[in-house]
Amino acid sequence: MADPYIILNELAQELRPMPQGIEWFEGLSAEEQSHALRLLSHFCIQARATAEDGP
Repeated sequence: MADPYIILNELAQELRPMPQGIEWFEGLSAEEQSHALRLLSHFCIQARATAEDGP
């Protein structure tokens, strides 16, 4: 599996197109998806994301 830290970071910085990120995520197993979502939630908390950041 590709490093989810790097992929999520690249998606957040728009260095990787979102359709590619969606394809990557959909190709993960259920366990890997859960891990990626957990990482993403931690990143959002660290960044102090707001409702406006959601989209």
